[in-house]
Amino acid sequence: MDERRLKHIYIALAVLFGLPSLLLGAVGAFIAAMMGVFAFIRVDADSLRFGSGLLLWGLAGLSGLLAWVMLSTFWLREGFAGLRAAWSGWWWQLALGMLATLPMLVLALTYFSELGLTVLNGLFAGPSLLVPATVLFWLRWLGPASSAAQGRDHA
Repeated sequence: MDERRLKHIYIALAVLFGLPSLLLGAVGAFIAAMMGVFAFIRVDADSLRFGSGLLLWGLAGLSGLLAWVMLSTFWLREGFAGLRAAWSGWWWQLALGMLATLPMLVLALTYFSELGLTVLNGLFAGPSLLVPATVLFWLRWLGPASSAAQGRDHA
């Protein structure tokens, strides 16, 4: 499949799965981070542990969302060469953000039998971003070996 067709498929996945997660997940991650900050007001061991966890979880989610936006931009503007030339920190942040969505995915799948279709709200608050993020990882590491293989010569 050529790069142009892959970009069109990626745009469809990003709109269907990525944008809802970007909007809902960013709000949720920001709220989690702020709850973590506010938990530091009470200085006891339990609230410090709870606050640290929420703060780290929220920041991991926000950094993953930012990394997804950046890597998606690299892919759509520069193709395979852009993904390969991207700073490795973006990839680590995206992986961290993907890990941060796993608790939401587990909660959504655990309570699906009780809540029914309303659990879809939880799936679109972060875990649906796993689809386009996994595609980016797949394009980066399983795509053509070099941009010269596509007939282009980007240095």
